[in-house]
Amino acid sequence: MARQHHPGVHAFRAGIAIALGAATIISPVIGVKGLIEPQHSARASVRNLPRAASVLPPVEFLAVPPDPEPAGVLPAEFHSPVPVELSPAEIEALRVKGEAVSVSQARAAMPDCTGNVVNPDAENGKLNVEDLCVLPWTATDGSEQGPRRLRGDAALALGRLNAEYAVVFGADLCVGDAYRSYEEQVQVKARKPGLAAAPGASNHGWALAVDLCGGIQDDHSEQWKWMVANAPKFGWDNPEWAREGGRGPHEPWHFEYVAEVAKQRAKRDAAAAAAEQSSPRTTHQASKRRTRG
Repeated sequence: MARQHHPGVHAFRAGIAIALGAATIISPVIGVKGLIEPQHSARASVRNLPRAASVLPPVEFLAVPPDPEPAGVLPAEFHSPVPVELSPAEIEALRVKGEAVSVSQARAAMPDCTGNVVNPDAENGKLNVEDLCVLPWTATDGSEQGPRRLRGDAALALGRLNAEYAVVFGADLCVGDAYRSYEEQVQVKARKPGLAAAPGASNHGWALAVDLCGGIQDDHSEQWKWMVANAPKFGWDNPEWAREGGRGPHEPWHFEYVAEVAKQRAKRDAAAAAAEQSSPRTTHQASKRRTRG
């Protein structure tokens, strides 16, 4: 038989439920109000409470901070709008450092070449070939003349140039000729009287010049254009006299280690001037000039 409850019991239970619900709503509001204004009475009634919206402090929405800079990157405020300028001494130090790295790489590719200049005052065309450096990529190119050789410093510089050239064109520099002995220069002069220098006066005789091929012999080719734009960085160039419209024969294939060639020419000219001054004929003419003066 189901139990019968008196109507008063249901009313009592409903009253308890309503009271608990009101406490749940009112307690946080009182706590918030207490933080903002002091309570003068602990017995605050529900009807005297202000609305919750007027009691709660305004909410301030903060901007979300941006993602942090990647590791190793300075924040924007530390970036200088003006590029850092290096002093001439710092620039030179970087150049020397880069030069040292480049030379070391060339020596690694040419382990038998120290880059030293042995007997720099040797007579043109009379150099000891054992004192010269072999250009290693010419030792396996199938040429009948065998490996080509240059003076140590010129060989290392050309080796560095060759490494860069090979990256661009996918092949080593084609070297048709390099050092020539006096006797070889006599033969070349006989074959090419209008092009070859007199024996004893050729830059090939100092092991400071090369005749290139593989497209470089054509001064309208991409290879030649690249060479004249980049070879000077390594001390090599197709001299002005050998270019189209120059004062000498047109030889786009002829490249020289220009600074050292200039030194050798200066030494040759100084020696020739000294020899002329010491000759009896020159001394007699100088004496006559002094007498007239």
